[in-house]
Amino acid sequence: MAAEECESSQAKATHARADEEELAEELVEPNQVVARSADGTRFYLYTHQAGGHTPFLRSANGSVCKPVIALELQFYEALGRQFPQLRPFVPQFLGKVTVELSLPSSVAPSPVHTTCSPPSSSASSSPAEPTRAAKKMRTGSYGKKRRLVKPAPSSSLTAAMSADGYSAKLWKQERAKKSKRYPSSESSGGPVALTRSDSGNSKDYLMLGDLTRDFRRPCVLDIKMGTRQHGEDAPPAKVKSHSAKCAATTSLALGLRLCGMQIYDEREEGYAIWDKSWGRQLTASDIEPALETYLTNGSTLRWDALERLLRKVQQLRHVVGNTTGLRCWGSSLLLVYEGDRRHAMSSVDVRLIDFAHCQMSSSLETPDEGLLLGLTNIDRYLSNIVARRPPEAGAGASVASTTATLPLAI
Repeated sequence: MAAEECESSQAKATHARADEEELAEELVEPNQVVARSADGTRFYLYTHQAGGHTPFLRSANGSVCKPVIALELQFYEALGRQFPQLRPFVPQFLGKVTVELSLPSSVAPSPVHTTCSPPSSSASSSPAEPTRAAKKMRTGSYGKKRRLVKPAPSSSLTAAMSADGYSAKLWKQERAKKSKRYPSSESSGGPVALTRSDSGNSKDYLMLGDLTRDFRRPCVLDIKMGTRQHGEDAPPAKVKSHSAKCAATTSLALGLRLCGMQIYDEREEGYAIWDKSWGRQLTASDIEPALETYLTNGSTLRWDALERLLRKVQQLRHVVGNTTGLRCWGSSLLLVYEGDRRHAMSSVDVRLIDFAHCQMSSSLETPDEGLLLGLTNIDRYLSNIVARRPPEAGAGASVASTTATLPLAI
């Protein structure tokens, strides 16, 4: 009897998830203005988000916006005074803004004529083309890989990415949950809140510099850092669940866990995205091949980007090794390189992000050992890949990859 009830509960849960995903697909509207501030500034979904639990927004002027968490706000406000050495390795803090996150369903989606970052001189300023249906990849043994539409050569990636990017996925899920909870709101033309909270339609957001600003086709990897993810204020239940997650993944042993990535495939002229479910299934022996896959956009391993990323990781490791008074519980490391070799081929960036659970105290007299462990291992893995560079590939060259990379999808 108990077994039958368990199977029945599992079946109901499966059907509920399927219904929620189906509803989410019906609710999404690419290129839609999803929020406005008091001064009328429009906000859209941030198209290059590679990880996280809540959808990021971008303002019409190009800043990236994420929900305010008290500790993270305190970190950014104290950064210049307490940890100036970290400023080159974290996003630029531009302040905070209160936005209205509810829009009447009668409001038509607004075409996007501004990209998530100001276009470079080599990029066309023409509006993005209408979004086409995205192609989905089958789920493989290492999680989900999704193929996005091929962007028009003369347009921005905004339309293509909004259709099926990671932020859009999170936004669709939140909107679907809200619509299921209050089904009469949409049918009556009322507002549908886009927040997790049921009270109030406005929310404070941090405004940060866009790390993909100078990239035309950014390839992004989000790595959860450290051996511990919960903050000092976490309740016992969360401490238990987060500790179990660290033990069950590569976090505890390596001080890192791959959370998600997007890669621009030069052969297909489109993006592929791997989500957090893929990262949680990776073992220690999978990390180095996965990093090589990240650095292989199509059939070419980007030795130029690899060498520059490695140098920045080593610089950050040195800075963290000399920083006390800080613990970056649950923070991530973001790696970015230019996927279009015709545009600023050498552009790369390495930044620490997500400080919602950080701890700042003068009593912390040693560096963050968990973060250092993760950086040391990333340094080691990238150095191993560099050591395999064939003789015909000079410094800064890109050649066809001959090393077997991780079969991330089938």
